[in-house]
Amino acid sequence: MPVMDDRHSLTHDVQRAPSTAGFSESASGQVRSEGDGVPAQPTAYDAYRALRRAFLAVKRSLGEELARHGLTGAQFAVLTRIPDEGIPLTQLAEASWSDPGNLTGIVDRLERDGLVQRQRSAEDRRVVLAKLTEQGRRVLDAVTPVHRAHIAQLFDGFAQQELVDLIALLDRLAERAAR
Repeated sequence: MPVMDDRHSLTHDVQRAPSTAGFSESASGQVRSEGDGVPAQPTAYDAYRALRRAFLAVKRSLGEELARHGLTGAQFAVLTRIPDEGIPLTQLAEASWSDPGNLTGIVDRLERDGLVQRQRSAEDRRVVLAKLTEQGRRVLDAVTPVHRAHIAQLFDGFAQQELVDLIALLDRLAERAAR
């Protein structure tokens, strides 16, 4: 079975088109227009690579901004999902798109930093809730507008219809991947 990496496409026998002025070959052998970097005949793997490249670039950019406030992206995602009344850790993992095993460490660090506290549920003592502390609420209130402005800046220059199309395409891909 072949090993896949970013230099190879999903096909075994890639016919390389001759390079011509104004065009270059992608790592998958697809001819790309030098003006926009989009393959002349894109494959699903080209789309996957573009999606991954964009995701990593956005994650890195947002992570750098959050780090200035002493948070990681995972910590911020968890903080944003904790309602005032608290939330069971099992629900928090799902709400913050965190792996339950990773959530324990994230909450440990947030608790160590005074942003979150764990409390037993009054209704069911077996259930542990995560609750924001006053300091956690202040940090979240300070960082959220900065985070949203950074996201807006990343998408600045996209037309409204491009955003609508992007959301529709990504939702469609997420639905297919969830099957």
